[in-house]
Parts: sequence; C-alpha cells; structure tokens
Amino acid sequence: MVGVREAWRRVVRVVRLADIVAEVLDARIPHLTRYPRLERLVARLDKQLILVINKADLVPPHIADSWRRVLNQEHPTVCISARRGVTMLRHLIEKLAKDLLRRFRYPRIRVGIVGYPNVGKSSIINALAGRYAAATSPVPGFTRGEAFIRLADRIYLIDTPGVFPPVGDSTTRMMCGAAPPESLPDPVPPALDIIKLALSRNPRSLYRLYRTGSRVRDPLAVLKHVARWRGLVRKGGVFDIEEAARIVIRDWQFGNLVFWYTPEEVGYASTSNRSE
Repeated sequence: MVGVREAWRRVVRVVRLADIVAEVLDARIPHLTRYPRLERLVARLDKQLILVINKADLVPPHIADSWRRVLNQEHPTVCISARRGVTMLRHLIEKLAKDLLRRFRYPRIRVGIVGYPNVGKSSIINALAGRYAAATSPVPGFTRGEAFIRLADRIYLIDTPGVFPPVGDSTTRMMCGAAPPESLPDPVPPALDIIKLALSRNPRSLYRLYRTGSRVRDPLAVLKHVARWRGLVRKGGVFDIEEAARIVIRDWQFGNLVFWYTPEEVGYASTSNRSE
C-alpha cells in the first residue's frame, strides 16, 4: 500500500490528465465514499465531474434511485453495478465528451475513474470497454501503473491507481475499503462497529451469512459465533476473535455483508417533491 501523500499525488495526476472525472461511490454508503477534497480539486481545475453509484444491486432499487436523484442535483449521476447499467454510464460519458469536443475542440477526451479501493473502478473500466481491459482484484490498492483504453472515437479511459488516501476513523476507513483489515493493529473495534450497524440496519444479512439466529444481538457474541462457526481456534482452545473480525470486515468490503443508508438519514434533502 502506498502512503497518504503518494496516494493523493496519484489522484491529482489523474485529475490533471482527465477532462472528465468519474468518482465511483459504493451504493451502500455513498455519503462515506465521496471524497470532498477530490471534488474541490475537480472544481478548481474546471473539470467535469460525474458521480457513479456502483454496486447498486446490493441495495433495494428505491434506495439506489433515491441516492441518484439527490446527488444528481449536484453533478450528473448514474446508478450501476458491474453487470447492469453500464450502458447508461457509457451514454453519459459520450454525451458529455461530445459536448466538450464541440465547445473546446479538444483533440481527444480522457476520462479518469477514481474512488476508494473496492468500489469497483477496474470492473467498471472492463465493462465500459467491453473486454478484460484492466486487472481486477478484491485486494485494496491492486491496480498499478497507468494506461489509456479507447472507449469510443476520440474518447479514452485512464486506467490508473486513482485511489483515495484513507481518511476518518478506523471503522470508516474499513467500510470504505481504504485499507485491508490486515493493516489494522486491532481489527476488533471496527468489526464490532460494522456488526452493530448490520444488526440495526439489516440483521437478516448477518443471520444468513453467519447463521447466528435472530437471538444473537450482541456484537461481541456475533464475533465469537463467527470464530466458533469458522473453527478459528488458537493454541489452548481460545477463539481467534481477531481473525473473525478480519472476516467480518472482508465480508463487508466484498459485498457479502449488506446494509445501507437513505439520503435523508445522513442529512441529504429529499427530492420527492423536486424535479431533476
């Protein structure tokens, strides 16, 4: 993993290279996976920003659409998954690119795909290009180097490690996929926080994933159950709570454990009575 300064330096390089910047968000937590520092930089450099709410298949359709409506008030926004909705994103990019080509007579348009690790940047590039164009991996920070991939006539995607540096407390960083759980000296507190949120927001996801049963409502008890269920036992017969915590964090990061927020819950104004 690169350091904070190097991560931000790479993001800045992508933004400077790009004419259009696509910020990829996690549909479960769009508010946490936005990066205000990036958005200020894009505005300062007068680049076109679009918001891509990815992994929309992990949340109910009306939740994804409510986020799209709210965020579309700020920037052009689409909801997609790696398998669905990519055509809408492609059409949006081509529409904005053609407008830039007409207004400024650029020789070409370059589109930078940026976001936290595990939000699906490389998978989106692959889907847009219609082929295996960029290496993909669930391990944060996997992409290396830079390449330009032709999307359409005079429109190119920048395949690059445009990965945001980690911000916030350990739980927020883990939820955003900003670092692998192995990087934490103590993965238990953020895992307990994630379990607590899952219990309050979508307990069925926990029940199905770990077979805990609805009676297990204490986060630490859930973690101990995961250790016992997965056979994580240290020397002396002690359950390996730390490894169980890493499993919970990975399950969240990889989309196996699911819960979500509505825009209103985190302070975004409703658009139910507003036109887009």
